[in-house]
Amino acid sequence: MASRSFNLSTFLNNPSWEDFNVCRKQDLFSIAAHFELSVTKQMIKQELKSIVSNKLMEEGLLPVSDTPCLSVPCDRTPNEGLRPAVSEGQKPAAVDQLKVGNLSTDVSPATATSTPSSHSKQEALIKVRLVKLQLEAQDKARRADFELRRMEVEAETERLLKLKKLELELQTEREIKLRQLELQAQMTRSSIQPQTIPSSSVNSAAVGETTPGFDVSKNIVLVPPFRESEVDTYFNVFERVAASLHWPREVWPLLLQCKLVGKAQEVCSTLSLEESLKYDVVKSAILAAYELVPEAYRQRFRNHKRTVNQTFVEFAREKATLFDKWISASKVPDFPFLRELMLLEELKNGLP
Repeated sequence: MASRSFNLSTFLNNPSWEDFNVCRKQDLFSIAAHFELSVTKQMIKQELKSIVSNKLMEEGLLPVSDTPCLSVPCDRTPNEGLRPAVSEGQKPAAVDQLKVGNLSTDVSPATATSTPSSHSKQEALIKVRLVKLQLEAQDKARRADFELRRMEVEAETERLLKLKKLELELQTEREIKLRQLELQAQMTRSSIQPQTIPSSSVNSAAVGETTPGFDVSKNIVLVPPFRESEVDTYFNVFERVAASLHWPREVWPLLLQCKLVGKAQEVCSTLSLEESLKYDVVKSAILAAYELVPEAYRQRFRNHKRTVNQTFVEFAREKATLFDKWISASKVPDFPFLRELMLLEELKNGLP
């Protein structure tokens, strides 16, 4: 019979027990090397064949239910297939008995080795499944614990917010009462002096009388907090909120002064009763105290330079913002006024 060459890729693409049983020892070593099996050159072919067949069955390349691998008789060449050797004068019946004997001899080891392998594979799958179930249970427990803690944190946060709101309302009410007492004291002192106070100012002092439908204590919490670092933009925000909520302009000074801190509060305390009840006067005094006058905005606009890490787009935007603040503080209504402002600046720069 012609010699049959072994191709590993061809065998792995279409494995069968028939092709496997005619593999030589060298072919078995090639299969073992492909699957990185731990084998040695000193192993006998039957032992090597058993290890490789178990691996192929574990990988699902060879079916376990098919006929297991058969050992090749010692008196034939590796490429002679399953044809048993027949000596001269031997009868066909003896050959048949030899076939049956070889089959019974070769089947037993393969069967004995394949059964423990499948059993160990099932045990491994069961262990993996158990570990997976344990991990899922732990993950569910962690999620439940996290959800419980999240609910506790939310409840605690809600409680703190309610307490903070209550404290803010009490503080606001206290500040309003103190401010009303101060206004009453100023009115008492001013009534002693022989000076004429416009009736509109007196009516504005009594906010509760002029605006009976307006509750200061409920609306004070909506006033934006005053920050000394954002004085130039605070009044714009305050005026937008007041206009959106339709607050009477008479109560603007009172609402504003309840939120003032630092230098702004000191400036308002130096104003007279009549001046403290005028929003425009209070606003101008605070802006002047923080040097937020047209001249200050003009100097900021002229002296603003681009930094090293600043892009030209950012520099242009900041420059435009400073220019708008300067024009807004100068109350420029139209182009002729802007022209006059620019010419006046150039005239001042040209003076010795």
